[in-house]
Amino acid sequence: MTHDTNDLALLVRLEGQGVLHVAGPLPDMDRGEDTPQPKISVVEVRTLTRDDLPEVTLVMNEGFGTKRMCCCIPAVETVMETVARYSEYPDEKLSLGAVAILDKKIVGCVQMSKRGFPVYPLGLHTCDSGEMYVETVSVGSAARGNGVGSRLMQWCEATARTDPTITHLKLEVLYGNRAIGLYEKLGYKKIEEDGIDVCCGAFFVLLLFGRPYGCWDNGWGVVSMVKQLT
Repeated sequence: MTHDTNDLALLVRLEGQGVLHVAGPLPDMDRGEDTPQPKISVVEVRTLTRDDLPEVTLVMNEGFGTKRMCCCIPAVETVMETVARYSEYPDEKLSLGAVAILDKKIVGCVQMSKRGFPVYPLGLHTCDSGEMYVETVSVGSAARGNGVGSRLMQWCEATARTDPTITHLKLEVLYGNRAIGLYEKLGYKKIEEDGIDVCCGAFFVLLLFGRPYGCWDNGWGVVSMVKQLT
């Protein structure tokens, strides 16, 4: 495979130890030796550790802090609350989480779950047999537009495929979120739901997050999406 060296496309390679590196933009190899080369930024995606939780809390709060429970209470956690919540998770659940690192700083995070593990927020989803559920994904505002979300989702799929019991990935995203387009490009399909499920989802989202994309946005509730792995 060849690459246009003037292209800003990202070069992705999956390496050992659950680390995904992304380099870009690619340098122009036709330039002379004395021509300054563009800085190559590298996004590293690796498995979450408990030491990452303070920075993960900041990234999560930046992403979810604009969404307000009962239209007035910010949907955020303190570092202590995040650490306490994760203290109840088994190590295997921790291994289903990842962080994206750019310039030695955590700029994104994702957490998955599967049958037998608790799902956050508690009680809003129950994993079916064969399901790997993407329960939270967040990218800091300064890093958006750099493919961080795509890299995190690629890590999710690569991780899910290492588990022979997993047949599909599932996620739920608020109506109006532009990430729906990204998920569709990655192969996720919207799940058709009956009217009762749609109404219940809209009610719970209104209580938990209010109207995060504006009172006049056409979408209510959540979109459930799935990607089959087998």
